[in-house]
Amino acid sequence: MHLSVPSLGARLAVSTLLVICLAVDHRANAQPADVRTITMRVAADESYRARTDWEAALRNTVQVVSDIYEKHFQVRFVILDIVPLTAGPDASLDHRLAKMVADVPIVEADLLVGFSGGRCEGRPAGGARPFDRFVMIMATCHETEPRKGYGPESVLSHELGHLLGAFHPSISVESVMHAAPPDLFDDQTIRVIRLMRNYDFRQGIMALDEATRRAWRAIYAEGHQRNNEVNPLVSAIANAGVELARSGKPAEGEAALREAIKIDQLLAQPHAMLGTMYARRGLLEDALQELRLAKSLDLNHVGTRTELGLILVELGKDREAVSEFEIVLRIDPQMVRARVGLCTALARADRLDEAIRQGTEAIRLAPEDAAAFNARGFSHARKGELDRALLDYDQAIRLSPSFAAAFSGRGIVYRRKGDFDRAIHELDQAIRLQPTAWTWWNNRCFTRAIAGLEAALVDCNESLRLQPKSGFALHSRGLTYLKLGHLDRAIADYDAALRIDRKHAHALYGRGLAKGKKGDHTGAEADLAAAQMISPRIAEDYAGYAIDP
Repeated sequence: MHLSVPSLGARLAVSTLLVICLAVDHRANAQPADVRTITMRVAADESYRARTDWEAALRNTVQVVSDIYEKHFQVRFVILDIVPLTAGPDASLDHRLAKMVADVPIVEADLLVGFSGGRCEGRPAGGARPFDRFVMIMATCHETEPRKGYGPESVLSHELGHLLGAFHPSISVESVMHAAPPDLFDDQTIRVIRLMRNYDFRQGIMALDEATRRAWRAIYAEGHQRNNEVNPLVSAIANAGVELARSGKPAEGEAALREAIKIDQLLAQPHAMLGTMYARRGLLEDALQELRLAKSLDLNHVGTRTELGLILVELGKDREAVSEFEIVLRIDPQMVRARVGLCTALARADRLDEAIRQGTEAIRLAPEDAAAFNARGFSHARKGELDRALLDYDQAIRLSPSFAAAFSGRGIVYRRKGDFDRAIHELDQAIRLQPTAWTWWNNRCFTRAIAGLEAALVDCNESLRLQPKSGFALHSRGLTYLKLGHLDRAIADYDAALRIDRKHAHALYGRGLAKGKKGDHTGAEADLAAAQMISPRIAEDYAGYAIDP
């Protein structure tokens, strides 16, 4: 089974190998004269190492599969070393794979292969990302013996096939790619592995020449398992695009995702990845477009809907965000990221008791999740429970010392407590940790504006440079101009904020104050009344901003 990895922070999709069907034995003799050696570093977790003969069994499994691949494809697998891995007794297969990739350096090996054990319902299972370098197999089943003829050798043979481009053939085909013995290869798998036997794992899918890609696609087009599995080539190119973007090459990453979309325009995953990439670059409208498209292609993809909801929150579309998160949680009540997003969206909509309940439930499900504490802290702060908010922000920062949002949230609480020096210190930390986040610049601008500091304008201008269409940043700069007595400039910024969101209560209220100072009492009363209709507490908020009458 192969794993496709959405960048959305969503979990790798892992399933056990369950299908057993009848077909013809396509065992074939190897054809190239030379033998290719593929090196591997092996990581054995604590569950696998619990058996007394674990190392001998591990080496035997690899040797059996190596002999099979050498016979059929002139490919030999060689273990460079075996290292320990700590995965946790109840970790899922995808978590074990992710933990291995994060914790165990691949060093000089071509591949990193994990051996694990645990509950697998009698069916050893495995996970590998197609055309990649990482494999995890559940090599031992604690509760039962595996089915005869399908043990760890079959799983390892299957997953190594995925790394070499093999896919699940049509369901009627008997093959190691469908839970058959480790040396039973169907015709398509044979041709794919022969095509890919010289694949450069270190260079990866982006270095694969176009002729080989076309040949692979032709074999895949002959037939494959149709159960909503992602095209492995598309998945590999999309994953490579995400990694390129993460490594500081956003243009190359976007080009790779566009290439994946061109291969299969009806696949949701690359659109969702592209949307998330845009979001990280602050291109929220572009992100929204791609995530909406991804959702239209797969209405039940909880990762896409969750990321869409988070973008909607960023854009101030809280009602629509709440709807997305609620749909996600109906599909998967354990989706903590969606519950955290729902907490934030409800708080922004002033449904504060509901928001706090959602935050508390997210913390119950994931007590080590800093984002859950941050969201509940935001909800407590909105409710005016500032000391409770500080406790949650403190815990978020303990769990994640580089969590810029928690520093910003804590800074806002200190601002509301009137401790402007400490508030600005916290916001300094947020900006230091994430200098391209317009929100932190806006929050410091707003804090400095309330404190009467002219330096606020510098922060506001930087926030608007990073996000020119932010109604929040325009409102903050409008407030700064208002406090400095530049009334026309204040009104211009409030007007711009209201063109983005005509129900922006703070912009309406600030504009009303500015109009009143200019003598336009009719316009002032209209704006102030409209603001109070949208946010009944708005006057209370502004009372703490020290605006001269």
